[in-house]
Amino acid sequence: MDDTTRSIIRNVKGPGTPNKRRDIPTTADVDTNTCTVREDDILCLLESEREARRLR
Repeated sequence: MDDTTRSIIRNVKGPGTPNKRRDIPTTADVDTNTCTVREDDILCLLESEREARRLR
């Protein structure tokens, strides 16, 4: 992903992560493999709010 105006946000909700939301920009030095995600969690890949509005 070369466009720095865009970001990927991971939103994790479910039995493994009750009431938690993790926003991890792709530009951050974060090891996403260490985040706890369990079976039956719901994973959503969201565009930035500006990009989502542009696509409507």
